Amino acid sequence: MRPEPSPALPAKPAEAAAELRRLNERLSLTVFQLRNVLDVTRELALTSDEDGIRELLTSTLMGQLMVTRCALYLEAPDGLRCVHERGAGTTAPVFSLEEAAGALAALAEGARDVEDLPPGPLRDELRRARLALVVPFGVGDRVGMLAVGERPSRAPFGPEDRDFVETLARQAQSALTSVLLHRVQ
Repeated sequence: MRPEPSPALPAKPAEAAAELRRLNERLSLTVFQLRNVLDVTRELALTSDEDGIRELLTSTLMGQLMVTRCALYLEAPDGLRCVHERGAGTTAPVFSLEEAAGALAALAEGARDVEDLPPGPLRDELRRARLALVVPFGVGDRVGMLAVGERPSRAPFGPEDRDFVETLARQAQSALTSVLLHRVQ
């Protein structure tokens, strides 16, 4: 009796080779992203000003994901404010916390496509600015989000991309929190 082929790999050699190539490409991308995260983490540890951290975050994301837009929103006394953007050209940089509440609640579970956010002025502005992916981003007790532009090819962001954005966002959050704590001292 012949053993059944493994369900993890296709039965035909050509299909198996193609699957191995796809897995190798994903692994290569993951290794590249991990190296970028390590490099950026080192740079973030050496950066002591908020603007430098924000610029490093957006530049890295734009280069890694090959997008031309990125925006960072944080809670301010007057609402959710765009505190840094590159290429997005936001025309409505402040949203009341009531207007942003649905989007921020949706981000509690992690990265979301802009299209999956609840309808409202914030989602409309993100769509107008051609931002496609949002992740939660908070500093201290201030809530916020990081928005990444769509790709010129309109290709969706895969799980590896989402993990990369979330990981880099967490590193930048830590660096910004350290800067704020240092300033308080």
